[in-house]
Amino acid sequence: MTLVVGEATAQGPRLVSDTKIYFPGATHIGYDRGALKLVVLHHELAVGFAGDVAVALDAVRAIHGRQLDGAPNVPQVLRILEEASTGGRREAEFLVATGDGSLARVRHGRSEVGLDDAWIGDPRAFSRFQEARLASDPVWASLTSDLDLASGTERMAVLGRAMRTVIDSDDVDSVGDFCVCVAYG
Repeated sequence: MTLVVGEATAQGPRLVSDTKIYFPGATHIGYDRGALKLVVLHHELAVGFAGDVAVALDAVRAIHGRQLDGAPNVPQVLRILEEASTGGRREAEFLVATGDGSLARVRHGRSEVGLDDAWIGDPRAFSRFQEARLASDPVWASLTSDLDLASGTERMAVLGRAMRTVIDSDDVDSVGDFCVCVAYG
């Protein structure tokens, strides 16, 4: 599994993920260590995925092939991802962020659009993420107390810190390697 988390801000969506490829009990995973699970397909479109890497990357490639002509067609993107998310045994989930500030989640063949925040992946990892996201960070507070940070910048820092906490923890096997952050605006 993995963990991808997104949050809508006034400055645009903020997304974070890990890069670990995790198949418990698998004899061969096809990747040496990890993969980017947040892909910027256009300056107005980013897609994050969790679940079956081959299924997810096939969907991302299909979107890329149709987006070469210009701005992304978000309804078409969601349809492609809905199809990919219904693979039966080989399941994938997706988060979609657009430059206009929208955030959507696709899983089990359905899209949820207009979300303020969303996540996909390992529920245990997300629980740990939430603990870290909601915990106070006195070091960060002291470093930024004199700065006038935009709320989107502050949110990105909090999301990144929480993801790195999960990555560094020993109690979540499905999340690891390094943190990838995507911020619009």
